[in-house]
Amino acid sequence: SGIADFIENAPHTSDGMDMLAELNKVNVRFQIVYWLIIGIILVLIGCFVGTKWLWVIGVVAGMLSYPISQAVQKGKYQTLARKRQKK
Repeated sequence: SGIADFIENAPHTSDGMDMLAELNKVNVRFQIVYWLIIGIILVLIGCFVGTKWLWVIGVVAGMLSYPISQAVQKGKYQTLARKRQKK
């Protein structure tokens, strides 16, 4: 148990990038931009077309946000993985 405790508690340093932190940053940026665009679209449709069906657009946008964000993260992960392999 002494060796296992030492390994678990040993400081781990790395000069490489933290891929999880990078992917989290991408996700936060994507969510902000995505919902900002959806908000602008909802306001424009509400002003120029009417508010009767805005809830439908909101629901569809909510349903699409997850698969779109997953695709964005997958693309970013592949880019980061290629960068890491080149080093």
